[in-house]
Amino acid sequence: MIGFIAFLFPALAAVFGPKPISSVELTLSTRGTTKTLTVSATRAVVDINGAKQSQKTDPVQWKKLLAQLNALDLSRLHTLEAPAERSAVDAAYSATLRVTTPQRSYETAPFDHPNPPKQLVALIRTLVESAPKTAREEFR
Repeated sequence: MIGFIAFLFPALAAVFGPKPISSVELTLSTRGTTKTLTVSATRAVVDINGAKQSQKTDPVQWKKLLAQLNALDLSRLHTLEAPAERSAVDAAYSATLRVTTPQRSYETAPFDHPNPPKQLVALIRTLVESAPKTAREEFR
């Protein structure tokens, strides 16, 4: 019986415990412009129409991101409703947030930037704070 419990505990922890996150990516796009911010445990990379810059990820920021992500149900990320749809007429950037784990990726439906679903406001703020300082304004 003890062997069965010892076997079952790691399996339950994997299902119900914190999800291992590989990276978080915010993509903004409109006609002629694509901006992507990708943050992993080691690097924060900004790509604006092919021009890239990167920096080492601050471990404190990464832990903050992980805590915010683990509070979300990633499997429901695609169901979060956007408060507006101005990007449909190019009045705002169309944005998506993608969270990648070793098993799969989770992605939001498109939303207006800087007006994400309310459940993502703090997460996106932390994500932007993780970008290289010279590129942060591009994502605010």
